[in-house]
Formats: sequence, C-alpha cells, structure tokens
Amino acid sequence: MSIIVIIISFAQANSAWSLTCITLPIEDDIQRSDIIFSGTVQAISSERKISSYNQKIWIDQYIEFKVLEPFKGISSDTIIVRNNPIWVMAFEEQEKWVIFASHIDGILTINKCSNIQNTALAIARGDKLVEQQLTLADFHEKLNKDERTLPYPKQQSDAGVLPENIICYNGLELIFKASDNSPACVKSTTVQKLIDRGWASS
Repeated sequence: MSIIVIIISFAQANSAWSLTCITLPIEDDIQRSDIIFSGTVQAISSERKISSYNQKIWIDQYIEFKVLEPFKGISSDTIIVRNNPIWVMAFEEQEKWVIFASHIDGILTINKCSNIQNTALAIARGDKLVEQQLTLADFHEKLNKDERTLPYPKQQSDAGVLPENIICYNGLELIFKASDNSPACVKSTTVQKLIDRGWASS
C-alpha cells in the first residue's frame, strides 16, 4: 500500500510542477529559439548517460524529424533534436509537430515552456494553430523588407490576430467596416470619406 501511495504522490507532484510552466508569448519564443519548424516524427532513439555531478543515470531522448516547413534557422530536410530532459514531451512516429529548439550545452534541444505543438491534437481540441501564428509572425518580420508579402487584413484576422494588432502596408491605415466590423487597410486620405459615408466606423 505504501508503494502505491508513493507512486500516486509522485504523479501528482509531477503534474503540479508541469502546470507551473508558463508558455512564452510566441514573439518571445521566436526570438529565443535557434530553429523553428513543422515536421513529422521519423524515428525516436535514447541514450543512457551518467551525470558528472552526482553520478546519477538519466536517459536522453532524440527525435528525428522530416522537416515540412522551416520557419527559422533551418535549411535541411531532416533534423534531430533532443527532448528537453526537464520538460519532457511524449512523441510518437508519424506525428506532426511544430518545434522550437535551441542549442543547450552544444546539443539542439527542445525549448522548455515553448509553443511546441502536436498539430493533430491541437485540431482535435480546437486550439489555435501555432503554425498559422508563425506564418503571420514571419510576415511581420519581413514587413520592412518586402511589404508585399504581408497577408490581407482578413487573412490576419482569420488566423487569430487581434483586431488592434492587424498590420497594414506602409502608408495605409486600418479601419473597420461598419456593417460587420471586418478589418480593411485604406489610404489615409480616404479614411474620413468612408466614415462620412457610413462605410467605416471611427
């Protein structure tokens, strides 16, 4: 009985600890990550190691991905990342994930408390897809380099961008259609005219 109690207590403690991990805003996660990509799990391997500090044994898990879409710092078709030894995620072959990783002690490792996401699970739950947010974040980053790559306001809105965070091309201003509050980008010289005609709200 005492063994069962210990196991349950450990599970509860581990669960409680995991809840203290607060996911970073995606913009901050992009900045701190060395690589970001979406990909499918091709293989999972483990390596037994002994700590040089306390001689304890632990298992490092390595995940091989086939890269589907590179978002940052990656140009290869396949990549291997280490599962974070503190913030361990459960992977299975052929699953699609969005991965945020950085070099830790020289090893490419999944970032703790990152926006990592199992795509199928997110869709099943109805969660906002990180992949769509990354696409928009990438466009935001490129705005000053090539403003033509920025999605239309409706595309930004559909992808989950808050109305006040929608970005217009340089020289255009954000307004909202009076009939349905949908966003639009227009020339500054036409804003007041559209408001006067009742087409846009002030």
